[in-house]
Amino acid sequence: MKRRGLLIMCTLIVIVFLLFNSYNKKKDFSTPHPNASAVVTVNNLNVNEEEYLLHLNREIAMTYNHFYQNFGIENSPKFWNTPINNIKPINFLKKRTNAKVVETKVIHTLAQKYKVINNFNFKEFKLQWKEYNKSRKEAHDKGETIYGAIQTDMPAYYYYLLSNLKIRVKEKILKSDFNISESDLKQYYEKIKGDHFYYSEKINIEVFKFDYNLLSYQESKQKIEDIKKKIDNGEILNKALEKKYPPGVYLEKTIYDSIPIYGEDNPDEIIKKNAKDLKLNEHRIVKSQEGAYLIKLKSTSKKKYY
Repeated sequence: MKRRGLLIMCTLIVIVFLLFNSYNKKKDFSTPHPNASAVVTVNNLNVNEEEYLLHLNREIAMTYNHFYQNFGIENSPKFWNTPINNIKPINFLKKRTNAKVVETKVIHTLAQKYKVINNFNFKEFKLQWKEYNKSRKEAHDKGETIYGAIQTDMPAYYYYLLSNLKIRVKEKILKSDFNISESDLKQYYEKIKGDHFYYSEKINIEVFKFDYNLLSYQESKQKIEDIKKKIDNGEILNKALEKKYPPGVYLEKTIYDSIPIYGEDNPDEIIKKNAKDLKLNEHRIVKSQEGAYLIKLKSTSKKKYY
């Protein structure tokens, strides 16, 4: 069991490479013939407008967050077509969406190649989704136990199936393409564990923050940058800063690697991600959709390896 767990972890690294290497070798991401129903193709797999918009709609909020967190730009009628740092938000959104579409279609390509599925057809997927909801409603009406929501919206069902498909593809590749001795596996693990499998179980940090509901983005950004300069010149990050720089708030936080924080735009996840890369006593400015933060790494538990 221990060997299999290690094999799966190492294989995940290889799978990521395989997915994007497959895309780079067979890249076909273009506008199809005018009479085709697809808006783009990837690896000769068509993506129609409805499926493309499913990915695009998921990226809209993340695009707003990106430009607000990094530049303080709020939504407005001119938001999407106004260049910010040499890129328009509409093009940033398209780039994020295209990356998700490519990843999805490469998974579908590999799933077909390894005979996990025969093919993927969006119209058939929609029929399957409707049948799934119908069967759950009928079971609920009969008084049967139903786990989770009775009805699932189409995007949630799409990504649920995609997530499971990705797992099945990995397992199939693991069984069919990998025949690695335990000694080779351990040697490879030792080579990559410092980059991919290390963690500190407990991270202690100090935080000084300005919330955007109390100060504007620009005011918060300016204040936190000024404080960072003074700390770099010898001032101490502690609770005394609250009186010197209102309405700033000082906090001490302990982050546990074993406790996941969900949401790419979750402030705690953004702080955790940055704290894991800090050196001891290093200070760093971090921005989220909710505020501007100055964080300092106080201590960590001993480095461990998965």
